[in-house]
Amino acid sequence: MMPKTLWKLASKEFEDVPFVQLLKAKYLSSNCLWFAGMPSACTKLWRALLNTRHVLQPCISWQLGTGDKCSVFGEPWHHFWKVLKPRGATQRNLMITDLTVDQGRAWSHEKLVEFLGTGLALHIISTRPHPPMRNASSGDRLIFSGTKSGKFSLKRACSLLQGPVQQLQPMQTDLLKIFWYCPGLLPRVRLFLWKLLTNAIPTRGTYAAKLGQVTPPCSVCDQGTEDTMHVLFHCPFARSLWFSSDFAIRTELLPPNCTEMLYAISQRLQGEQFVQFANLLWGFWKQRCDTIFRRTRLSINRISHMGAAFDRLSKLSNTMTIPKPLRHIWHAISTQDPLIAISCFVDGSFSNLFNGGWAYVVCYQGILIQYELCAGSVSSPFQSEIFAIHMALKAVERLNITHCIFFTDCHMLQQLVDGRVPLDSVNWQDFNAAMDLLNEFGSWPGFICSYVPRENNLDAHFLANYARISNISVKGFTYPFFNPSLNIVTN
Repeated sequence: MMPKTLWKLASKEFEDVPFVQLLKAKYLSSNCLWFAGMPSACTKLWRALLNTRHVLQPCISWQLGTGDKCSVFGEPWHHFWKVLKPRGATQRNLMITDLTVDQGRAWSHEKLVEFLGTGLALHIISTRPHPPMRNASSGDRLIFSGTKSGKFSLKRACSLLQGPVQQLQPMQTDLLKIFWYCPGLLPRVRLFLWKLLTNAIPTRGTYAAKLGQVTPPCSVCDQGTEDTMHVLFHCPFARSLWFSSDFAIRTELLPPNCTEMLYAISQRLQGEQFVQFANLLWGFWKQRCDTIFRRTRLSINRISHMGAAFDRLSKLSNTMTIPKPLRHIWHAISTQDPLIAISCFVDGSFSNLFNGGWAYVVCYQGILIQYELCAGSVSSPFQSEIFAIHMALKAVERLNITHCIFFTDCHMLQQLVDGRVPLDSVNWQDFNAAMDLLNEFGSWPGFICSYVPRENNLDAHFLANYARISNISVKGFTYPFFNPSLNIVTN
C-alpha cells in the first residue's frame, strides 16, 4: 500500500483526506514530498514511504490545465524540475500560473527572471516557448505514466517495485505442471510447492535478501543461515526428519537449489509417493511455524502424524471428483441394516494440553457425501468423542436424513447411547455433554449407534487428529450431489 499512499500525498485530489492532512502537517510543513529528508525520529510508515519514492517518481508527471494547482518548486512539471529550489518561504507556494501572462498563453519574462534567475529563464523560453497549458478550461491533473489512461494503478505500481518479471526456466515449468495436475495434492500444498519453487517462502533469509541485509542464523538450530534449503532440508532437525521418514532421504546428497531438488525428487517419487512427500514437507513447514510463533514443541512424531493426516485428507478430496466406495469401511457397512443406506463415522482426538479435535464422515452406500472436522478445548478424551457424534447429529439433521447408523470406535460412547452405561457413572466433567447427547439421540428413533474397530474408522480418526494438531475447522462436500429427500446420488 506504500505506492497508493504516495500517490495520495502527491495528488491534489486527496487534500481533504484526514490521513493525508496529518502526514503533510507532520512531515511536509516546510518541504515537498520529493525533496523531504529522512527525519531522525519518524514512524516506520513514513520511512517506508520515503524509501519507495525513487520507484514511483519517474512515473509521475503533471498535465497542466490552468496551472493553478501545480507548484513551480518540487513538482514534476518539466524535465529540469529537480534543480528548481525556492529562494525563501514565500516562493514555496508559487504556482505555474504565476509565471504566465495573458491567461496562460505566454511566459512572463520578468517573473521568470525574478523567481528562477536569468539562466533558467532563458533555458525555459528556449526549450519551451509557450507554457505547457493544454486546456485552460480544465484543471491540473497528476498523470501516472505506468498506465495508458494516466490513472494510478496499484497493480502496475507494485510491478514497478518488484522490477522485471523473472522468466521461469524449463525445469520450473515442468514442475509447475506436475504440481497443478497431480490429482492427490491439496490446494494449500500446491500453493506451498509453488512458493517453494519461486523462492517465495517467507523465511528470514528471504526477507533479508529483499531488504539487502545480512541473512540471520536459523531460528531453530542457530547454526546455518536461514534460507529455504536450510530450513526445509539442511537444518539438523530437518535432516533427522527426512532420514527417519519412509523415504529415507539423505539431504546432504540433494542438489543445492530448490528447483533441481524438487525435480530430482519428482522423478524418483511419483504418484501417491510424491503426494506423501509433499504432505510431509507441508506438515514440517507448518509445524516449524507453530514452534516459532506459538511456542510449541518441535517433534518428528508430531510432524509424521500431521503428514499422515494430510494423506488421509488428500484421499478424501479425490472422492469429490471420482465417487467410489471407501474400501476400508465395507466391513462395517456390510453388517448394518440394508434399509439404512446412510452411514456416519465419528471420532475424537485429545491431548494432555486439553486440546481436542473431532470429526465425522457421512457416506451413502459406501460413497463419501460429506465430512467435517472441528478443533477446540475439551476436558477428557471421552468429551471429544461426545462432541464428534453431537456434531454429526446436527449435520445429519441438516441433510434431512431420518435413518442413519453412527459408527464409533469408542466402546463407552456406544454403550452410553444404547443405555448400557448409566448416566450417573459418567465423569462429572462430561456429564452435561453426555446428557445433551442422550436427549438429542432419543428424539430420533431412526438413529443407531454401533461400534466399529479403529482400522475401519481411519477417515474420521485421521481427520480428528488433523483438526487437533492444526487447530482448524473445515467442512467438505463431495460430488456427485446427494439428494437427501430421495436418498440417491445424482449427477
